[in-house]
Amino acid sequence: MPAATEGNNPGTGLAIVHGNRLEVLRELLVHWLHRHPPAVLENETLLVQSNGIAQWLRLALANPPDAADQPGYGIAAALDIQLPSAFLCRLSGPCWVPTRCRASPPTTRSCSPGG
Repeated sequence: MPAATEGNNPGTGLAIVHGNRLEVLRELLVHWLHRHPPAVLENETLLVQSNGIAQWLRLALANPPDAADQPGYGIAAALDIQLPSAFLCRLSGPCWVPTRCRASPPTTRSCSPGG
């Protein structure tokens, strides 16, 4: 895979892509990663709705690019796949997160709103 260069590197930012057909979203992500590969030791952060989807995405991205049924990226390393609540807790830092959330992981019920 070629390294990102000035001409094809979109820079940092936030891209929000949503849909209800996971295979199409996976194809889009594979295409994106091929066109804009992360730099060495750089992580890509992906938000998913459940841990099951996160596991499916890791396996789907690890498929070889020439796979007939579900072509993937060939590797699923340097991917930080998180639930939105964990991402928001990490993003907002300790100034916003309630005290009960700091002590427990954001995936537990005690960190959910109203929980």
